[in-house]
Amino acid sequence: MKNKIFTVIKFLCFFAVGIILMYLVYRDQNIEEMKDYLRKANYFWVGLSLFLGFFSHLFRALRWNLLIHPLGYKPRLKNTFMSIWVMYLANLALPRLGEVSRCGIVKKYEKISFTKLLGTVVVERTIDMLMLVFLFFLTLLLQFDVILKFFPFISQKFSGIFNSAIIYLVLAIIGIGGILLLYIFRHKIKQLSIYQRIRDLFVKFFEGIKTVKRMEKKGLFIFYSFMIWLLYFFMLYVCFFSLEITSNLSMLACLSMLVTGSFGMVAPVQGGIGAWHFMIAQTLVLYGVPFSQGTTFAFIAHTSNTLLLILGGFVSLLLLPLLNNKQISTQENIEEE
Repeated sequence: MKNKIFTVIKFLCFFAVGIILMYLVYRDQNIEEMKDYLRKANYFWVGLSLFLGFFSHLFRALRWNLLIHPLGYKPRLKNTFMSIWVMYLANLALPRLGEVSRCGIVKKYEKISFTKLLGTVVVERTIDMLMLVFLFFLTLLLQFDVILKFFPFISQKFSGIFNSAIIYLVLAIIGIGGILLLYIFRHKIKQLSIYQRIRDLFVKFFEGIKTVKRMEKKGLFIFYSFMIWLLYFFMLYVCFFSLEITSNLSMLACLSMLVTGSFGMVAPVQGGIGAWHFMIAQTLVLYGVPFSQGTTFAFIAHTSNTLLLILGGFVSLLLLPLLNNKQISTQENIEEE
């Protein structure tokens, strides 16, 4: 009961932050003007963006399968693919809940250790973070003057939050004190049953991480990773053509938006709500698009993708038990014959 209450509180807190961010982004927006932009938008390009998004999720499932294979399992693509959709749906409820959800689904239908699966997810996220860092430096290299304009704005908004030396001193004392206590009582801690459980958990967890070394098709893994981010890029780029004011923007502008938007998605709010809109709209300002029209573009791109994730997530939740129960029934019939 307490866990459920805590989950609800977390959901409401994250959701409240997202709503506040959305309010801050759209509070000065002329609603009638925004409605006019939405009516005039070319939704063919939005549909194409969603089509590309579908395949980006497919490549993510294929890549995850490659990470799971060295564990000695061959999960069915249908289950890993649908678990990806459920992951995104769960992330709309609570940030990072999706990673746990997809591992739970594959554990249930493929009988694979949850902690080992979680280790492979850590590998996945690490690779994605490295890709994002690479794209950031690539963007910085290609558009240094433009990107430099973005960060002074951020620093002005948030300056002063961590300037107090007392905060750093308290954190240092807590950290050093915790390490000393662990060292002093290390022998007693090792005798605790909870220590044994945590140790076993980490052993299985790192087995999942080690799958990269044992992976047979490393080239295919790199190809899938490249395709995921290439599709992310073109998902955003084709959306440019949905509005007249963004239709002439370059691919370099899209690259900048992909990077800044990705940082917005890292924010601890459901689906990057508010944070993603702000980052995209503010980046568009650097390329001559007024903030008010940039927020309209962000609304179209984010809302359409969110609706796709909700639809795909719920469809996957319905199909997972149906398709797997059907397969189990078929196997039982074959065994009886």
